[in-house]
Amino acid sequence: APERWVALWNAYQSGDLAAAQAAQEHASKVADLVKPYKFHAIAKAVLSYRLGIDCGVPRPPMAALTADEQRELMEGLRKLEIEPGG
Repeated sequence: APERWVALWNAYQSGDLAAAQAAQEHASKVADLVKPYKFHAIAKAVLSYRLGIDCGVPRPPMAALTADEQRELMEGLRKLEIEPGG
C-alpha cells in the first residue's frame, strides 16, 4: 500500500509528527502481516489484489501461497483497510 508510506513521508516532512507516528504504526502492521510469507508469493498475491489483475503465481522453485495463507492474507489486508484495486 504505497499511499501509506507516502502519507508517512508527507506527515514527517510537514512536521506533523503525530500523523507520521500513526502512519508508521500502520505501516508496521502491514509489514508484520506480510513478513511470515514467501516474498515472491506475497508480492504476486498483493499485486493481484491491489491491481485487480491476476499476476499469477511464482515460478518454481518458489512456492505459491496455500489457500489458507491466501485467505489469511486477504483478511489481514481488509482489516488494515487496504482496498483492492481494479
